[in-house]
Amino acid sequence: MKKNLKRQEVRRPHLLFFALLLSALFVACDKKDKDAVCVAPSVEKNLIGLWDALLMSDEGTKYVLEFKSDGSYTESNGLLFGTDNSPVNAWKIQNDSIFLTSKYNNQTAGSYTFPVLTNTCEKVVFDMEGIDKLILTRKK
Repeated sequence: MKKNLKRQEVRRPHLLFFALLLSALFVACDKKDKDAVCVAPSVEKNLIGLWDALLMSDEGTKYVLEFKSDGSYTESNGLLFGTDNSPVNAWKIQNDSIFLTSKYNNQTAGSYTFPVLTNTCEKVVFDMEGIDKLILTRKK
């Protein structure tokens, strides 16, 4: 009887220690996940989705850009090509720059190439020919 009692007394501290250790591990793992730094994928992959757009020179107007995985995009308020363009807009990344094309309603076309200045998980910044900056912030 004394032998069984002694075993139970020895097990309790071990079980308590084991439970505390498991709790500490779960808390530590959870904290790492929340504090993990986001590493942005390539610009080509990162751009896919909805973005709030801002021109540095025009802080009052709100724009939205949506880049689609099929190479098309939509823009609001005539941000890049004005409001006389048809819905045929295309984009691609070449040599760390975005290449944008659009067809206008009068059957002409236009294109722009803007170098990527910054590519983070939540923000992408393009240099607009040294005149302005286009800042995209991921739409929540």
